[in-house]
Amino acid sequence: MRSSFSRTAFRSVLCLCVFLYPLTFWEPMAADEAASKANSEGTSQTSVSSEKSQQASEAQPKSSPRFFGSHQGQRHFQLRSENQTIGKAAYRWIETEENFILEEESQIKVTMMGMVQRIQTRVALVLDFDRRIQSFDYMLRTGDSEARIKGRRQAGKLRVEKDQANSRQSLDIEVSESIVIGGPMIRLAALSQGLPPAGKEVKEMQVLMFEPSQLAVVPMKVQLRSSSQAGQFDLTLRYEGQEIHNRISRDGNLLEERMMIPPSLPVVATPLEPKAYENLNIVASNFDLVEASRVAFPTIPNPKELRSLKVRVSGVNLNDFNFARHRQSLEGDLLEIRVEEIPDRSAPVQSLVGRNDLSAYLQGDFFIPVQHPDIQRKAREIVGAESDLWKRARRIHDFVYQSLDKRPYISLPDAIETLQSREGDCNEHAVLFTALARAAGVPTRMVIGLVHSNTTMSFGDNSRPVENRPGFYYHAWVEVFNGYEWISMDPTWNQIPAGATHIALIEGSAAEQVKLVGLVGNLELSLVEIQRKSNL
Repeated sequence: MRSSFSRTAFRSVLCLCVFLYPLTFWEPMAADEAASKANSEGTSQTSVSSEKSQQASEAQPKSSPRFFGSHQGQRHFQLRSENQTIGKAAYRWIETEENFILEEESQIKVTMMGMVQRIQTRVALVLDFDRRIQSFDYMLRTGDSEARIKGRRQAGKLRVEKDQANSRQSLDIEVSESIVIGGPMIRLAALSQGLPPAGKEVKEMQVLMFEPSQLAVVPMKVQLRSSSQAGQFDLTLRYEGQEIHNRISRDGNLLEERMMIPPSLPVVATPLEPKAYENLNIVASNFDLVEASRVAFPTIPNPKELRSLKVRVSGVNLNDFNFARHRQSLEGDLLEIRVEEIPDRSAPVQSLVGRNDLSAYLQGDFFIPVQHPDIQRKAREIVGAESDLWKRARRIHDFVYQSLDKRPYISLPDAIETLQSREGDCNEHAVLFTALARAAGVPTRMVIGLVHSNTTMSFGDNSRPVENRPGFYYHAWVEVFNGYEWISMDPTWNQIPAGATHIALIEGSAAEQVKLVGLVGNLELSLVEIQRKSNL
């Protein structure tokens, strides 16, 4: 069986990078062109020649800056880690007669399961003069995929649209006046409270950070204090267990930023001149994100034979995650996972009529478009005339397991894109299964957590298993309701039910994965007891 370790940890890392340096490599448009587009479309978007880029850098604002000091214009940065330049980023503010426009760009290279991946994103924000978001335009591009997410403020809500795999999904999100997107906007929010005098108490505030790629709103604590260097200030951002440290000037320009990509990859951003930025050579760190996020654990011989597994959990606040749930029990810091039995009874899909308690597990979302014609058509094709819920789930499991090429896949996990590409890691397997099963009337929930493996996979020049790397890796799978009970399935690893080494942490789709950021690198597991099926 070909293993496919989850991209869950990496997507949590992407949350860390994106809101500070939304990642893409593009040339900003001239200020007058951006203003025209922003007024007509609510956001700016284009790719222009180097001549236009030069014009943009020389363009003058239409009025004097109201909030941003020398933010007006463009700023460039290099991202370094372990003596290597792994990325670059740039942002600029434009002031028009009607609004402010923030454009950010960045690109970064990472290593994951032996493969070098380049991630690019772009964001353009339009703010009114009270610093309220009016619209945004976000793009994520990798070697595997491209997705675009747009939002426009309408009567206290953000009307959000996602375009991916020639499919468009939309939804409304309630917004707060304190919502921010992007590092410059966070710095602006902090400076708007006034600068603390030297030697005085720290100024603190809390904002809500909207992360477009996850469609998640995350509480963030912001602290601003005077620095030991004259005319400079230290700005600390804390969210989901992570800290990002900024050193900024009096007018809010970023002088240096330090962050830790979980679990232990330090990244430092420092300013660059425009020419140096253009000529910067970016290389991927040798730090493999998947391998580094592994939770060390002893080898487990023949893990499929386990009936139950008991481990001791440490390093994290147990109340932050739902350890006590289906298949799992928690007593103090002792967690036990027990494999459920294959059900000996199941109900027809018609038996669920009127079961409002299951409606959430039959609905779609941005990444699981249950009502999309392609999903509906494929679900009908797979289940045919079968009405039994469990048999429908088995058929969909077999289709997903057999149809998808298993490899690392950097994207926003999307069921339509996965159905078209027929490849992906555990996230793609889980979202496609969930979409098809729900379309077939089978209540399904996605589960995000950890799974044990005695080896990992390298997908570099020569795909091969890497021995002597036992541990728990971040993973995603599903649970289905057969009319009487929930049963786990792993359509990536072809396990029905999922083995005892599957530890669930979160239930939900992409928006929930941001919660894992503070867990990566901190969670520790130690073996207490193994019970095998032959022992019962």
